[in-house]
Amino acid sequence: MWFLDRKDIFSKRVGAYGNTPLRIAFFGFFMLLAACTKQEHVDLFLNIENALAPAGLVAEELPLRQQVKKFRVYVTGSGISVPILLEATPDGAGISLKDIPEGDQRTLLVEALNNENMVVRRKEIKNITIDKQKLEPITVSLNTVPIFLNLRNGNRVIVTRLMMQGSGEPNHQIEVQDASFNQSLVLKDNQTGLEFAEAKLSLGQFNFLPPELALGRHTFILRDLTNGESSQVTVRLAPPGSLPGTGIVSFGQSKSPAITSGAVPFYSFDTDLAHFPHVMSRSKP
Repeated sequence: MWFLDRKDIFSKRVGAYGNTPLRIAFFGFFMLLAACTKQEHVDLFLNIENALAPAGLVAEELPLRQQVKKFRVYVTGSGISVPILLEATPDGAGISLKDIPEGDQRTLLVEALNNENMVVRRKEIKNITIDKQKLEPITVSLNTVPIFLNLRNGNRVIVTRLMMQGSGEPNHQIEVQDASFNQSLVLKDNQTGLEFAEAKLSLGQFNFLPPELALGRHTFILRDLTNGESSQVTVRLAPPGSLPGTGIVSFGQSKSPAITSGAVPFYSFDTDLAHFPHVMSRSKP
């Protein structure tokens, strides 16, 4: 009965205005407001230059970790309270994006992912106007993100056998940082004496031999000094002999002749072989 009484009171108050044009005006106002705030959604095609590999490289020749398997796009801007996430597979020279809301000052963060969902290429496009009446394909060239080829999060590596292998934009300089123990240091290559590596090897790859580092957990960051892109990996450095069998067997060798020619022994985890030391290291906390 209480709800019925409240409804009756509300009806009487509204009825005080009577069935007059005022009520019609209120209805028309709200309908107009809804029409003005409604957003149209459109489909957009991104023309990506060198979509699957950096310029000058052939995608099919790249190691699996450098190959692009899919694209991820985040759309943000005015009227978009939560970033819109879209995924697409390569379509010729680009990707098709569905149901993007119209509007001004849209930002698109385009990321190319490998088969491990690691970002290997990226570009942010700002101040885009998406208008159904003036819709044209957008052309973008992605930056190559430097990544480690022989290290993965959670790896345990013998400290005296740490040789970093990575890839980046060909001929770019790649800085290596050690963000560990509440500090961040730029490392120097023990072989070249430089505070960066150069992606001059085959397929935009590089080697980097860091100085001997403290045991324990380390977060290593690769940063391209030209385009500013970066990635990181966290590993644990262990003392010699702490992993069973590490004195006589490694976890596998890289397929790249340029990398395997290094004089310093190292572990490469880009292998399908289930070496006993690798299995044992994963079982440790």
